[in-house]
Amino acid sequence: GYRATFAVGALIHVLLALVAGLALRRMGRSAAWALLLLWHPSLLLYSRAIMADALGALCLCAAAWTLLSKRYVLAGLALGFACVARYHLGASIPVVVLTVLAVCGRGPALRVVLGGGAVGACLLGYNQLMFGHPLGATGQGHFGLGYLGRNLAHYASALGLIWPGMLLAPLGWGLWRWLRRGEHVAPEVDQRGAILLSLSLPLFGILLVYYFFDAEGSSLQRRVVLGQRLLLPAIPAWVLLYAQVLSEEFPGDWFGAERRQRFLGALAPLVAVAGLIGGGALMAKHQSYLEELVAQRDQATQVVPEGSLVLANRHFSKLLEVPRRELPSYRLPRYEHHGRLLEGARAQARAEAQPYYLVHLRRRPSEALPEAWSELVRELGGEVVHEGPLLVIRRVTPPRR
Repeated sequence: GYRATFAVGALIHVLLALVAGLALRRMGRSAAWALLLLWHPSLLLYSRAIMADALGALCLCAAAWTLLSKRYVLAGLALGFACVARYHLGASIPVVVLTVLAVCGRGPALRVVLGGGAVGACLLGYNQLMFGHPLGATGQGHFGLGYLGRNLAHYASALGLIWPGMLLAPLGWGLWRWLRRGEHVAPEVDQRGAILLSLSLPLFGILLVYYFFDAEGSSLQRRVVLGQRLLLPAIPAWVLLYAQVLSEEFPGDWFGAERRQRFLGALAPLVAVAGLIGGGALMAKHQSYLEELVAQRDQATQVVPEGSLVLANRHFSKLLEVPRRELPSYRLPRYEHHGRLLEGARAQARAEAQPYYLVHLRRRPSEALPEAWSELVRELGGEVVHEGPLLVIRRVTPPRR
């Protein structure tokens, strides 16, 4: 049944940790570093959702593993499937290809292009056939340099607060390489660092100038965990680079690589136990949240007759967008998008001859109703048929024509 769909997310999450472990072994690092992915709260939470971000993360992690294993065609295929999961991950492909060209040579770069191009051609052909355009249904959102400061502060705190210092991993790699500039460094070490940088930085750079991140305006805890959703595909490469940097010995490092390895080895069981406890608490809290959403949904279905036109916000409409036999069906246009009133929903309401409903579901009781809701109520009116701490429902009876 539909519940099996959610098991796929858990399977992807486990596979992600396993593939990261293989990549770490290929790097000569302990597979225990994969615990940082297994217990990463953002990846763990979104493994319970039907979303493609975790699949994109798995594909990019597989690309890292196959690139480090010098299986370049397979790496190209993994990058191509990452684009199938999330189109914007295509931004990584030219960066990875140029990096492989620079550090591995023309032949490996061409094999990456061959693998990625095969999947890309199929994806473009499918989109053209189904949507009449090779890029499919895209174009949502916008970019601007004005978002740079805000987003840098957000992602810097989010990356650094979960695993301390992870944001600085690329800088740490650059510092280590600069300090070692007069010494012989094995070519595969340089290749490894460059490949991980090419997988971790492109998406990060794009998101720095993107207009939106999840949980914007929420508490620090929610922003740190939920606010990394768009960055999820790149997090495995960040963790691999993080492991690489923390395992290296820096010149003049009093701690020393061998002593650091013993320290990190002793720390691994503590991370495993803390992750198990923290992950369990996160899952319990999320389950409680989901049960509250189900209660609000069921309350709405008792008030609103089946088949009605329901103008709802996104938070509510998502609860009824997955068809299930035991739930009534509705016509469910969203009345707002990021606080802006949508003309299409308003036009549907004006054309409706039967009583219809306006529904808004808050995320938390303290959340104020948006201006779009107030504008809709001023224009369409109606009477309140239910008002609780989270859920507000109004019934509008159209005038006789």
